[in-house]
Amino acid sequence: KLVVPLADGRERVVRVVRRELRLPGSLALECENDGSAVLSKTAVAASALVPTQQVLLPGLTEAHFMDLPILRDTDDAPGFYLAGASSSSGWRGAVAYRSRDAGATYESLVALSDGAVIGTTAGALAPAAPWYPDEASSVIVNLLNPGDTLASISNIELLNGANAAAIGNEIVQFRTATLLAPGQYQLSGLLRGRKGTEDAIAGHAAGDRFVLLSAPGIVRPVLETGEFNIE
Repeated sequence: KLVVPLADGRERVVRVVRRELRLPGSLALECENDGSAVLSKTAVAASALVPTQQVLLPGLTEAHFMDLPILRDTDDAPGFYLAGASSSSGWRGAVAYRSRDAGATYESLVALSDGAVIGTTAGALAPAAPWYPDEASSVIVNLLNPGDTLASISNIELLNGANAAAIGNEIVQFRTATLLAPGQYQLSGLLRGRKGTEDAIAGHAAGDRFVLLSAPGIVRPVLETGEFNIE
């Protein structure tokens, strides 16, 4: 390698690739720029402002098929109510399928886009009179998704139909929801046997299903009358 001075005072490092001896006593050189002499610069970029992201798994879907009295006038057609959700906050919905040929083939029945507030009871709800406020009974429910919440309401809201829920096959309303732990509530100030479900007041057991009916996530697939009682 040779260092060659340039006209502007700088220097350049070159690499000899060919030499030729010439007379009298001269040496002809063929050179190339040396890569190590190439000017290089380095820079460190500022750290990118990438927010922390959390991947939430969808989890398994828990669904409840409910043969209940109609909850709205628009539901006055053959069908049933369906509620579904997951214990994971990453749940983004599910699709229910049906078969008309004993399981040989299936077709889409209805899509569940919103998760319902569902859970189970920690103890058995005691029997009570259906036409009077039940201030003596209470029940503890454990919600499937700890991120779901229940809220207390006023007496006027209670009488106007708010906070309706299915506990087992009984439709009840609750005025007070007391938070005991994340996802666990004690429900009191009850109205029992709503919508003609008086016959389901007795016979409750621990582990009964709980479905909040006055909330999103409840769908009613419409069936044909001829589909009833077909397995």
